[in-house]
Amino acid sequence: MAQQLVVEQLIDEARQTTSLERFDSESYREGLDILIADFNALNCPDSGVGRMRAQVLAALTNRLKITDYLEYVWMNDERWGQMGGR
Repeated sequence: MAQQLVVEQLIDEARQTTSLERFDSESYREGLDILIADFNALNCPDSGVGRMRAQVLAALTNRLKITDYLEYVWMNDERWGQMGGR
């Protein structure tokens, strides 16, 4: 049986890789759960699983980094404070 991807493990690895914890929201989660469930149902060879894992990890780490960057900008942009931001 081919390797199976596990959503929680992918999320944990993305957090470990970036040393960041917070996603901007959980809006990605339903789609990710569906994607991984459907992918696992295909029983792809290990090489395909490795490629999918790398793609998903890249997307998750990018989302964490973007959230971190935007929070930094919001906290350090005087104009944002004047507009009633966070």
